[in-house]
Amino acid sequence: MSTNKNVNYILCPTCDLLMEISFLFTGKEASYPRCSYVFVSNWYEPYRRHNICALSTFVLLVFSNIFPIVNINFAGINNQILLNQIPHIMANEGYTILATFFVLVIQFIPLYCIIIIFLLVNPTNLSIEIKLFLAKTFF
Repeated sequence: MSTNKNVNYILCPTCDLLMEISFLFTGKEASYPRCSYVFVSNWYEPYRRHNICALSTFVLLVFSNIFPIVNINFAGINNQILLNQIPHIMANEGYTILATFFVLVIQFIPLYCIIIIFLLVNPTNLSIEIKLFLAKTFF
């Protein structure tokens, strides 16, 4: 019996079927015949999905800063709070550390993650050390 050492096999996590991984054309996906679980997909432009998710996250972050978070209109009295006003209100009430934490978690960390996704996914001229540092800080 001859064995080919260049053949890769993968085990299905749902039905325990052992399949051979062969060449897959761009834009196609391979699935198990028993349970139809997709085990390999070869996308045409794999970075497009990550760019669209990061861009939509950026748009939602901008919209959350533009539109009011709380808008109360009761008995002719209108009161609204924007996301950018919340840290100022916290700082005026004496909660400066909480206001700093709020700005860091709500504004800067998502923006930093969006920028890292754009830099890591797209082909850029960054050195491998910078990309590794960005990936380590992201994960």
